[in-house]
Amino acid sequence: MYTIENRVGRFVELRVESPVTEEELLEFHEVLASVCKPIRGQIAICTDLVGATVFTQPVTQRWTEIIKQESPVVERNAVLVGEGAVFSMQVERIIRQAGYKNRKAFLSPVTLAAWLGEILTVRERVRLESYLHEGEELRARHRAVGSSR
Repeated sequence: MYTIENRVGRFVELRVESPVTEEELLEFHEVLASVCKPIRGQIAICTDLVGATVFTQPVTQRWTEIIKQESPVVERNAVLVGEGAVFSMQVERIIRQAGYKNRKAFLSPVTLAAWLGEILTVRERVRLESYLHEGEELRARHRAVGSSR
Protein backbone atom coordinates (compact mmCIF):
# COMPACT_ATOMS: atom_id res chain seq x y z
CA MET A 1 0.00 0.00 0.00
CA TYR A 2 1.18 3.52 -0.71
CA THR A 3 0.06 7.14 -0.80
CA ILE A 4 1.54 9.97 -2.86
CA GLU A 5 0.41 13.55 -2.32
CA ASN A 6 1.43 17.12 -3.06
CA ARG A 7 -0.44 19.45 -0.71
CA VAL A 8 1.93 22.41 -0.47
CA GLY A 9 4.35 23.98 -2.91
CA ARG A 10 6.92 21.55 -4.30
CA PHE A 11 6.82 19.21 -1.30
CA VAL A 12 5.76 15.64 -2.20
CA GLU A 13 4.73 13.13 0.47
CA LEU A 14 5.18 9.39 -0.04
CA ARG A 15 4.11 6.74 2.45
CA VAL A 16 4.75 3.05 1.73
CA GLU A 17 3.68 0.02 3.75
CA SER A 18 4.46 -3.64 3.14
CA PRO A 19 3.91 -5.78 1.30
CA VAL A 20 5.04 -4.06 -1.91
CA THR A 21 4.76 -5.95 -5.18
CA GLU A 22 6.59 -5.17 -8.40
CA GLU A 23 3.23 -4.49 -10.11
CA GLU A 24 2.28 -2.05 -7.36
CA LEU A 25 5.63 -0.30 -7.76
CA LEU A 26 4.97 0.19 -11.49
CA GLU A 27 1.64 1.80 -10.63
CA PHE A 28 3.38 3.84 -7.93
CA HIS A 29 5.79 5.25 -10.52
CA GLU A 30 2.92 6.34 -12.78
CA VAL A 31 1.09 8.03 -9.89
CA LEU A 32 4.30 9.74 -8.75
CA ALA A 33 4.88 11.10 -12.26
CA SER A 34 1.32 12.47 -12.45
CA VAL A 35 1.59 14.11 -9.01
CA CYS A 36 4.95 15.70 -9.84
CA LYS A 37 4.12 16.84 -13.38
CA PRO A 38 2.32 20.09 -12.41
CA ILE A 39 5.11 21.14 -10.02
CA ARG A 40 7.48 23.70 -11.52
CA GLY A 41 11.17 23.18 -10.97
CA GLN A 42 12.71 20.61 -8.69
CA ILE A 43 10.74 18.81 -5.99
CA ALA A 44 11.44 17.91 -2.36
CA ILE A 45 10.23 14.48 -1.25
CA CYS A 46 9.71 12.89 2.13
CA THR A 47 9.35 9.12 1.87
CA ASP A 48 7.98 7.37 4.95
CA LEU A 49 8.97 3.69 4.87
CA VAL A 50 8.47 3.00 8.59
CA GLY A 51 5.51 0.75 7.75
CA ALA A 52 7.51 -1.22 5.20
CA THR A 53 9.75 -4.23 5.61
CA VAL A 54 12.49 -5.81 3.50
CA PHE A 55 11.75 -5.62 -0.23
CA THR A 56 12.07 -8.54 -2.63
CA GLN A 57 14.91 -8.38 -5.17
CA PRO A 58 12.61 -7.43 -8.10
CA VAL A 59 11.10 -4.59 -6.04
CA THR A 60 14.57 -3.43 -5.01
CA GLN A 61 15.73 -3.36 -8.64
CA ARG A 62 12.61 -1.53 -9.81
CA TRP A 63 12.86 1.06 -7.02
CA THR A 64 16.50 1.74 -7.94
CA GLU A 65 15.41 2.30 -11.56
CA ILE A 66 12.67 4.70 -10.44
CA ILE A 67 15.14 6.70 -8.36
CA LYS A 68 17.48 7.01 -11.34
CA GLN A 69 14.65 8.16 -13.64
CA GLU A 70 13.21 10.71 -11.19
CA SER A 71 16.47 12.11 -9.84
CA PRO A 72 16.85 15.04 -12.25
CA VAL A 73 13.63 16.59 -10.89
CA VAL A 74 14.35 15.77 -7.22
CA GLU A 75 16.32 18.36 -5.27
CA ARG A 76 16.21 16.22 -2.12
CA ASN A 77 14.48 13.06 -0.95
CA ALA A 78 14.54 12.27 2.77
CA VAL A 79 13.62 8.65 3.50
CA LEU A 80 12.38 7.71 6.97
CA VAL A 81 13.00 4.06 7.78
CA GLY A 82 12.01 2.04 10.82
CA GLU A 83 14.35 0.59 13.36
CA GLY A 84 14.85 -2.72 11.54
CA ALA A 85 18.57 -2.94 10.83
CA VAL A 86 18.29 -5.19 7.76
CA PHE A 87 15.66 -3.02 6.07
CA SER A 88 17.53 0.16 6.96
CA MET A 89 20.69 -1.24 5.35
CA GLN A 90 18.70 -2.33 2.29
CA VAL A 91 17.28 1.18 1.81
CA GLU A 92 20.71 2.76 2.22
CA ARG A 93 22.12 0.33 -0.35
CA ILE A 94 19.32 1.18 -2.83
CA ILE A 95 20.05 4.89 -2.43
CA ARG A 96 23.79 4.33 -2.81
CA GLN A 97 23.32 2.14 -5.92
CA ALA A 98 21.14 4.79 -7.53
CA GLY A 99 24.14 7.10 -7.18
CA TYR A 100 22.52 10.36 -6.09
CA LYS A 101 23.72 12.29 -3.05
CA ASN A 102 20.46 14.24 -2.86
CA ARG A 103 18.74 11.28 -1.15
CA LYS A 104 19.33 10.19 2.42
CA ALA A 105 17.85 7.62 4.79
CA PHE A 106 17.02 8.62 8.38
CA LEU A 107 16.00 6.73 11.51
CA SER A 108 14.91 9.93 13.28
CA PRO A 109 12.12 12.23 12.10
CA VAL A 110 13.93 15.12 13.83
CA THR A 111 17.14 14.75 11.82
CA LEU A 112 15.13 14.11 8.66
CA ALA A 113 13.15 17.34 9.18
CA ALA A 114 16.34 19.32 9.82
CA TRP A 115 18.01 18.08 6.60
CA LEU A 116 14.98 18.35 4.31
CA GLY A 117 13.84 21.57 5.96
CA GLU A 118 17.01 23.33 4.77
CA ILE A 119 15.51 23.64 1.29
CA LEU A 120 11.80 24.01 2.12
CA THR A 121 9.73 27.16 2.41
CA VAL A 122 8.07 27.95 5.72
CA ARG A 123 4.74 26.53 4.50
CA GLU A 124 6.45 23.37 3.24
CA ARG A 125 8.28 22.91 6.57
CA VAL A 126 4.98 23.22 8.45
CA ARG A 127 3.46 20.57 6.18
CA LEU A 128 6.51 18.32 6.65
CA GLU A 129 6.08 18.48 10.43
CA SER A 130 2.37 17.67 10.08
CA TYR A 131 3.12 14.81 7.70
CA LEU A 132 5.65 13.27 10.08
CA HIS A 133 3.22 13.64 13.00
CA GLU A 134 0.43 12.02 10.97
CA GLY A 135 2.74 9.06 10.30
CA GLU A 136 3.40 8.62 14.01
CA GLU A 137 -0.35 8.75 14.76
CA LEU A 138 -1.10 6.27 11.97
CA ARG A 139 1.45 3.80 13.30
CA ALA A 140 0.16 4.23 16.87
CA ARG A 141 -3.38 3.39 15.68
CA HIS A 142 -2.10 0.32 13.82
CA ARG A 143 -0.26 -0.86 16.96
CA ALA A 144 -3.37 -0.31 19.09
CA VAL A 145 -5.54 -2.30 16.68
CA GLY A 146 -2.92 -5.06 16.50
CA SER A 147 -2.59 -5.34 20.26
CA SER A 148 -6.36 -5.53 20.78
CA ARG A 149 -6.73 -8.61 18.57
